[in-house]
Amino acid sequence: MVEFINSLTGTRMAVAPEREAEYLAAGHTRVADAPAEPPGGDAPAEQTAAAPPKAQAPAAKPAAKTPRPAAKKPADKRSTPAKK
Repeated sequence: MVEFINSLTGTRMAVAPEREAEYLAAGHTRVADAPAEPPGGDAPAEQTAAAPPKAQAPAAKPAAKTPRPAAKKPADKRSTPAKK
């Protein structure tokens, strides 16, 4: 089996050797050809000391309450009989 990195999701997948050309044509990357990831993977970039801290945005207003749907009419007040 040949190991590829999916071009859409970034996940690794095992591919039969006879289908290797098909996966290369689709834009996936062979694991052996992929650049090595640094240890820690998705660690955030270091912040430089010269960068001033960002000002906090004011708190968002609470969302307006949505009105409740109208209550159903009693059966004797309906213009058409209720469906069963």
